[in-house]
Amino acid sequence: MSNEHFTPGKLVADGVLVPELHYGPFLRDWWYFDNSKSEDFSSPIPIRLGFQVAIKLNNKHFNVRIVRNINNSNMPGFICEGEGTNSGVLSNSSQAINTIYRKVFGQNKTKYPGTTMLGFHDSYTIQQILKDVDFRPFIIHLDNIKIYIVSISNKNNDEGFSSCFTYKYKQKQSIIWQKIENQLFFISIFRDGQIVKQFQDTTASLVWNQTQLLQNYNEEIYNNDHKLGTRELRAWRAIFEAVGCNNITPFEKDISDIEFVSCAKDPKNDKETIRNLYFTGFLNTTQYSILKNDEIEFYKNTSDVFWHSFRESLDANPNENLQVSPKTIHSARKHYQKNGPGCKSIEKPIIIRKKMAEIKEREFELFFADKENVNMSSYHIDKKTQLPILYLKDQKSALWEKFSMKHPDGMKRTSFMARLQNGQFKYRDDLGGLCLICNDYAYQPFEDLIELVSNNVTDKKIKNNIITQLEMLRRHLKRDYENELFVYDNGTTNHVDCINHCLLYAFDHSYNTLLLEYQEKLICYLAHQTRKKYLGAQFNAVLNELDENGAIIIVDYKMRILPATARETKSEFFGKRGWTLHTTLVFQKKDNEKMKIQAHDHWSCDTKQDAWFTASCFEAVFNTINPRPHWIKIISDNGGHYHNSELMAIISHWYDWSGIEVRGWIFLEPGEAKTTVDSHHATIAHAIKRYVRIGCELTSGKDIEKAIEKLSGTSVAQIEPNRDKNNDDDNIEEQCNSNKKTKTIPGISKWFAWDWPINGNFEGYIRARSLPNIGNWKEFSPAEINTFCGKTNRPNPEFTTPTQSKIPWLSSLPMKKDSIQSNEMYNLLQNKNTQDQMTIDTVFPLKLGWALKENQKMGNKGGGKRISKKVVQYLQAYFHAGNLNPKDRYTAEKMYESLKELVKENELSINEIPEVKTIKGWIGRYNAASRKEMSEKALEENIIVDSSTNNNI
Repeated sequence: MSNEHFTPGKLVADGVLVPELHYGPFLRDWWYFDNSKSEDFSSPIPIRLGFQVAIKLNNKHFNVRIVRNINNSNMPGFICEGEGTNSGVLSNSSQAINTIYRKVFGQNKTKYPGTTMLGFHDSYTIQQILKDVDFRPFIIHLDNIKIYIVSISNKNNDEGFSSCFTYKYKQKQSIIWQKIENQLFFISIFRDGQIVKQFQDTTASLVWNQTQLLQNYNEEIYNNDHKLGTRELRAWRAIFEAVGCNNITPFEKDISDIEFVSCAKDPKNDKETIRNLYFTGFLNTTQYSILKNDEIEFYKNTSDVFWHSFRESLDANPNENLQVSPKTIHSARKHYQKNGPGCKSIEKPIIIRKKMAEIKEREFELFFADKENVNMSSYHIDKKTQLPILYLKDQKSALWEKFSMKHPDGMKRTSFMARLQNGQFKYRDDLGGLCLICNDYAYQPFEDLIELVSNNVTDKKIKNNIITQLEMLRRHLKRDYENELFVYDNGTTNHVDCINHCLLYAFDHSYNTLLLEYQEKLICYLAHQTRKKYLGAQFNAVLNELDENGAIIIVDYKMRILPATARETKSEFFGKRGWTLHTTLVFQKKDNEKMKIQAHDHWSCDTKQDAWFTASCFEAVFNTINPRPHWIKIISDNGGHYHNSELMAIISHWYDWSGIEVRGWIFLEPGEAKTTVDSHHATIAHAIKRYVRIGCELTSGKDIEKAIEKLSGTSVAQIEPNRDKNNDDDNIEEQCNSNKKTKTIPGISKWFAWDWPINGNFEGYIRARSLPNIGNWKEFSPAEINTFCGKTNRPNPEFTTPTQSKIPWLSSLPMKKDSIQSNEMYNLLQNKNTQDQMTIDTVFPLKLGWALKENQKMGNKGGGKRISKKVVQYLQAYFHAGNLNPKDRYTAEKMYESLKELVKENELSINEIPEVKTIKGWIGRYNAASRKEMSEKALEENIIVDSSTNNNI
């Protein structure tokens, strides 16, 4: 097992250095030399006398001390104490710790590394141990002998040098200790802590001759009269060539037998050597032989001969002889012309040039930040860039055409495609994940229609043609229909005709009722797609309204965070409660091109995600946000924790409580609300996975803060909502009124845009309408609000000080279109005349306002088809049949098939049969009601039995 899995002990006492132990013959046992080659470890470490650490084993505390060994006072001893017992003085730290572990816990298999537990691999402990150490011994290897250098002389006569090593003396292992003192050389031999023999002499050779040890190292390799033979010379040349030396002799062998070899890569390093050779006469070739060329006689001295020879060798073959290419010579001449002979090169200023203009990079960034072009992943991030995966909504070539039309002067096609390669951008044809509306009102009806065609159309050609048309229509509604819709920068839109695909006349009249139902479902799905497109475009429109005094807020709950450990058993996985994590993203304008994003993440042990928890999180954000905005606009999904009457009533008091104006709240379409907060949650999930993967444990909320505290622009804090709202109220009547259950505002689920005016005729009102910029406002007066919600209390949550991120989170503001062109489009939209409207009403096949949720027949809460009493009786019979005999238990699918059999027997009509998902919901509700009823009966029976028992007594 790696030592990294053990926690080092806490330093209690540093201990002391004893010179005769730590710098004497026995230093090998008083210094810790690590055999590992880790760069982080600095070897060696002194084992100080009196050193003490406190360790923790199985949540029990122990102390480990270093003392002198009882058997040999020159050796260290280790003792571990704790829990009323001790290990005794042992020669090894691991042995001491494992001995007391067996005594206290009775386990023999657990082994602890002593050096790790003492902190010899901990940087802080090592720093404390080495704080007053002036010299640390080091090791020199000579064959199989390790020589420990204890001290180094600081004088020219080697006075003060000492070293030791282990070697056999008289066939027994001994410590050889040698030192230089008072100009004498001493060698002492120790065995079992006692000195056995001592030698001294005036030189190292004489004193080693006395010991008769290591005589093979005391011979002369070459004497003064030795002559090298031809074979020996060849061997030396091979050695020189193997280590990278080159022959630089400036003359031939017929002039002199002397050879010069150099291993310097830079010729400047040989300058001093050549100078010394010249003054000693080794370069004076005239004293060895007669010049063979008459032209050399023209030179006045031997230096001229040398440089003439150098020029000849250079001209002859510079590449092989001197390893100098013509390019190098040309560069040298060029350097001489620019900088002068022997001068350094002029340092030119470093100019950093970007390959792409900043404005073009910003255009690319904003193009792929638009939800019209990409879908952000809520779960996956790119491993290289650590950014959330962006799924392209179309193929790369189609996106390039769209980009080039929008930015004709932007980056070129090659640069555009290169940025999409091997990064966070991915294209998936089968972009998975359907919301409930898409599944129930789009894909399921199409599957039913295809099945209907397959069963009733006999002509194969007509059948295949109709099925192909249905599949093309399904793909068009899912992918291409959104591209036909257009929303302006200010969040408004204009009319675009769409085709009505009618299927009523494809079959007999007996299927009219069923086909009308399918048509209503498809219209519901088409409206869902239209609202999704329109509401998704509101984000950029809202960002365009940002100024220095305002902020845009996006909120969402993350899926519950569960405890996790690196090693987790199956039984530990189940039964987890986890923590709630609520995220508030605050967008504030930094300058004309950038905006600052602050992520306020609040975790809590309270797992009830309701209006009160949401309001408490906003209260905490308002108290910590910096700078504090004057107005805000909020965007979220339409989950029940946001889209509810209680929260709408609480928001109406925010201006009075916090001084912040709420200019609106936009709820996005259910199942399709993919915003920046989803990518933030994906980053959090990746950070938590990495935190657990490196060996940390996620067992408390504080571990969440440690895991995600380094994310850009992210602050983390714990929050606990104070759900006891009436502690300060003394009036019992007010308490009773405030404890009443909040009534639901009629039609609240149909309105996606809300507003809370703070001045004018509607001051104090709550206003709502179908969509932003569409529909008439529905006003709710303060009296009506009080009727629905009663008294509204201000949240007073308890929250910790949030962490502060060192890295800011910056993003680019969306680029606005030409204001003149936008105004012309907007005026054209507003100035549509009555004749055009009449033409639209006449030609357009769908009714005016068909996409508004308030005009839908399907998809509304509580607007589904009720189960008839007759069908309920059959379902109850099926349910109880399984209680009598588990083998006869009915599933929802089996109940559905049984009801269809009753239709064939004319017991029920086809319209009365509920869908499978409706039957599943009924089973859940009826099962809970049955259990409640059985519990109440059992409780009543127990009360009767208890009362009868008391009466008898």
